[in-house]
Amino acid sequence: MAASQCPPGQLQCCASVQPGNTAPADTILALLGITVIPANTPVGLSCSPINTSGPQPWTCTQSPVCCTANGWVSLAALQNTKDI
Repeated sequence: MAASQCPPGQLQCCASVQPGNTAPADTILALLGITVIPANTPVGLSCSPINTSGPQPWTCTQSPVCCTANGWVSLAALQNTKDI
């Protein structure tokens, strides 16, 4: 997915993106009492929003992703996380 296709406010820079059924994503989700269906749904960990407005182009030296579901907690961006 291209960054331009990501809805406003859903472009994130994540330290890592992993299937929800692999460590450490599965451990974090279990501690939070969150079940992700399907289990292998990509989960972004330690994410912060990317501001695409303004004169400077945005940068993300980790994993830029588009997270299109409303499943945010402080440590994880949940569901429908797609690599940019």
